[in-house]
Amino acid sequence: DLIEVIGEDSHGQEAIQMIENLRPDLIFLDIEMPAMNGFEMLAQLQFMPKVVFATAFDEYAIRAFEENSIDYLLKPIEKERLDITIQK
Repeated sequence: DLIEVIGEDSHGQEAIQMIENLRPDLIFLDIEMPAMNGFEMLAQLQFMPKVVFATAFDEYAIRAFEENSIDYLLKPIEKERLDITIQK
């Protein structure tokens, strides 16, 4: 499967605008970010792509799946684990 990276941002408000404009099929989203966390960012989106959380914190996993994410990757992300996520 091919994944094309069409954007990257670490600032929540700018990322919201990018997602709304580019309308990606999938986003990889960290939970701990400056200014707002990943859950707060998702709550502000009008367009909702598929979401994979990629974070160093395992304590958010249950909430991530409650937010309809398709997977939850712990950093550092291993290639084999990323391949499984992409197959989903």
